[in-house]
Amino acid sequence: MARNNHHSSKPPRRKKYQGGRKHMSGGLSVIAARMGESPAELTLRHADHSIRPQEIRTVNTQYWMALDEVKRGDGNQKAMAYLITAMNMACVLTELGLGTEYQPTVISALEGLHRSMVRAEENGVYRLDGDAVRTIQEMLEVHDAQMEHATHREIEAAKRMIDERIAQGQTYTHQPEMAKK
Repeated sequence: MARNNHHSSKPPRRKKYQGGRKHMSGGLSVIAARMGESPAELTLRHADHSIRPQEIRTVNTQYWMALDEVKRGDGNQKAMAYLITAMNMACVLTELGLGTEYQPTVISALEGLHRSMVRAEENGVYRLDGDAVRTIQEMLEVHDAQMEHATHREIEAAKRMIDERIAQGQTYTHQPEMAKK
């Protein structure tokens, strides 16, 4: 049976819907107000804390799933992008002092991923050679440990450095002498 809208208790809407107002700080301003702090003070205080374990697991799971996809031969650009993101973050965090001794491992993983990307450009298949699989697994283990110890401030600094390098056109180039250190 059709519903007759003419007898509705609600008058028809005459204004154009403009959407709800969005606050840039989200719920942070509400939390800060309840704690008697400004959102900026709360953000600064939160920046020096480590990332929560469930946040780390969620992010790191994506990297490990991407590696599994590529190892199985089901890899695609999205999986490679996850691996590149993890490697960029691991590389910059080593430069910032989190696991500096693992920088050669990260560079070897970059070498392996670079080989894979060159092959993918030629034949459209995203696969890793055995050495690349091994070094990328090692790099992801390093990255997992880095994320467990990094603060929000360090992660944000690393993200800014990565963005600046990309904007300046500083991308990976093959440097075999660095991988052997």
